[in-house]
Amino acid sequence: MYNSNVSTNPNNEWREEMKGTLQTLLSGDTIEVEITDNQYEQAITNAVTNYRAWSSNSKEEAFLHMKLFESESVYKLPKEVSNVHRILRRGNGVVSGSGATVDPFSLAYSNTYLLSAVRGSTGGGLLTYDLYHQFDETIGRLFGREIIFNFNPVTKALTLHRDIRGEEEVLIQCYQNKPEGLLFMDEQIYPWLRDWALSECMLMLGRTRSKFGSIAGPQGSFTLDGSAYLQEAATLQERLRDDLKKFRDGGTPYGFIIG
Repeated sequence: MYNSNVSTNPNNEWREEMKGTLQTLLSGDTIEVEITDNQYEQAITNAVTNYRAWSSNSKEEAFLHMKLFESESVYKLPKEVSNVHRILRRGNGVVSGSGATVDPFSLAYSNTYLLSAVRGSTGGGLLTYDLYHQFDETIGRLFGREIIFNFNPVTKALTLHRDIRGEEEVLIQCYQNKPEGLLFMDEQIYPWLRDWALSECMLMLGRTRSKFGSIAGPQGSFTLDGSAYLQEAATLQERLRDDLKKFRDGGTPYGFIIG
């Protein structure tokens, strides 16, 4: 149900490329930086996790095909799904059997109006098509086409508040997390991820170097720059949070609320 041409493996080429960028920004090409590969991984993971939690641009709309089974009301959705908006059914959903949904109104329309329109009769046409669909919506509203449900974003459990009487294929309109590779490829998102991962590396360096106020050397003791790293990281993270509030990463601004 979840398909993408971009690898979602956490150890992919995008992470390796960002590790090299972070090392360069920390002057790792000229001096030794006290950060391990696992710490680089954790910094990138924190950046991706925070971005998914704070930005609407980390989500994308998707439609998933799902098959309902008789007497089953709880279904487990893929872990990428963050929210379920609607369950779309075929036709009006009044009649369902062991196979595909049987919709007598759709059959009546196909046999009567569509065939007559093809033959040039005055009994069909766009007006008839529109009126039929209005009638179909009314029937669905009166006889329970819509399925009431609850979705747990933590367990990914979709609970249907209906006794399913037969097998039926439905379409799930939902929002899911963009694959990690797409986040790194996006020109608006990548700078935010890079800078946040850099701030995480600065915090790690600052905490490490703050453990010792000074170190003795041949020319006397010298002071480490742990406090400077911590202050610079805090300032950078504050700016990045402000960028998300102003939707500079391409996120969707808030709409108008009336009432």
